Amino acid sequence: CDACNKGYHFDCLGLERPPPEDPWRCASCEEQDNPVRPLPPTPTDNLPHRRDSIFLTSTQRKSFKEAALLDGTTVYRTKGSKHGSAETGIAQLRPVEEEGSKVPIFDIYYDDGDIEEGLSRTKIRNRQVRAVASTTILTDQRWEWNLLQRSSLLATLQFLMPGDWAARHVSILHKQLHQFLRQPHHKLPTIPTMEEEVTPLLQQVDFSDAWHILDPFSGGGSVASVFSRVGLKVWTNDLNPVMEAHTHSNALDLSFYTQRNKGLFPDAIVTSPWFGLLDIAIPLLVHIAKIVACVHVPGHYFSDAHSARSTYLQRLATSGRLHILWNLPRGPSGRRCAWMLIFKDQHTRKKMIGHLFPKSVTCSYV
Repeated sequence: CDACNKGYHFDCLGLERPPPEDPWRCASCEEQDNPVRPLPPTPTDNLPHRRDSIFLTSTQRKSFKEAALLDGTTVYRTKGSKHGSAETGIAQLRPVEEEGSKVPIFDIYYDDGDIEEGLSRTKIRNRQVRAVASTTILTDQRWEWNLLQRSSLLATLQFLMPGDWAARHVSILHKQLHQFLRQPHHKLPTIPTMEEEVTPLLQQVDFSDAWHILDPFSGGGSVASVFSRVGLKVWTNDLNPVMEAHTHSNALDLSFYTQRNKGLFPDAIVTSPWFGLLDIAIPLLVHIAKIVACVHVPGHYFSDAHSARSTYLQRLATSGRLHILWNLPRGPSGRRCAWMLIFKDQHTRKKMIGHLFPKSVTCSYV
């Protein structure tokens, strides 16, 4: 109706086509003789030019898609900068809708609270912290990486999981390492991880940014099997040559990571190591993974944590990097396990699980 501006269905009015009258008034307005309201003038002066369309071109969409891969990247502070003390920060991509920007714009949030705004994709790429930094951390050590030697093992533990290591706990881990590395590899016992335990991980974690996924303790290959159903390829490795895997190397040897795939570290690690080796495997895998390390652990790994492990877990939780997925189905041994997720930083954790836990800031560890 051009008087009251209400809408009507043709069927309700008994019409098969639009009425010939223009303007048209409904029966109520006709009865009350309500005047027709004139239409407001069309603001022709403010119409956007075709070049200023609100829609992105295919080139612009491609540019934002490539920039999204850098969202959450750790970057260096500009050399010679007189502001702030932190050497690195996290680059965050501004939303496309913000200020109508047609080019990707980044802001850098430094660890000391400083913010650097308005950086281009090229500048972020040039200042990106490369994976070689992690390689340097692992290879630039003042002791021999020999896990079968007790003194070297203790030094390695203090590097990877610093804390108050009791002699009894070091001895238990040393014995487990001898059992893992010294006995014939084809006789290594295997307790398979059930596919029902892997499925919740895919349901709650977004792996879309993880192009290279590694399972260094693949066992029966349940992780690769479940991930393949959603189009994610997992590179598998298992020390036991009987198991079907891409490689059969020692995943506790640094050379396995530095020499494979031209020294490029995996974006994500999803694996279930021997439970007796978790105290050495978990911190090592955290150093190796560029985005996240997802480790399948028994529930008592948290409830029975010794002093050094408890300190390590508390440190991860306080920094906002730790998240634990509980309530998995019981495994073949009858015990209930969990997925322990350690992200490279708090921003990455929010990005990968924030769609399900938007209000979660840190995973509290008690």
